[in-house]
This record gives sequence, structure tokens and C-alpha cells, in this order.
Amino acid sequence: LGVVFEAPHRLYCHLTRNKCTEETYNTEGMSVWVEKPLHGLEWILEQDNTLLSGLVFWLAFVLLVAINLVEVMVMHWTAVAVVFVAAVMVAQNQAQGKKEKKFW
Repeated sequence: LGVVFEAPHRLYCHLTRNKCTEETYNTEGMSVWVEKPLHGLEWILEQDNTLLSGLVFWLAFVLLVAINLVEVMVMHWTAVAVVFVAAVMVAQNQAQGKKEKKFW
């Protein structure tokens, strides 16, 4: 879970370059970038309103997944480009195959 919470921090540090030279940690050795979202998640899960806490949990989950995808695209753009080109080639190959299989 800490890896997911760390994604916004890694993306921020990558985009701002020198803003992350001094990191802060709590007494347990946990990064502040992980600690604060973790406390927020714990607070959400402790709430009595199951529907609201479930909704907020899933919204936060979707947001963090989106941030992770942006992080992958920004930090590993060459791999993303290779996968994209391969997907386009496969799609074109399948479209070509469908054109050749016509019966009339």
C-alpha cells in the first residue's frame, strides 16, 4: 500500500527535479508522503457510514491508480511508446485479416 501512496511523491519529485532533496520521516521511519494518506485511509475505514466510506475509498483508489498510470507514462515513456506501437501493429494486422476473410 505504501508503494501506491508513494506514487504521487515520485511523480512530484520527477517533475520538479530539486524540490525533493530533503525528505522527512516519522519516528517509525515512514515517509510523510506515505504517512498522511495512510492516516486518511484509516480514518475513512473507521467511519460508521459504510456506504460513504466505501465510496470515498474507491474514489481514492481510482485516483491513485490514475496517478500511477501517469507516473509510468512520464517516467517510462519509451516502454509506453513501444507497447503503443506494438498494439497499433496488432490492430492493423487483425483488421487486414478480417478484410481477407470476406465470403462474398
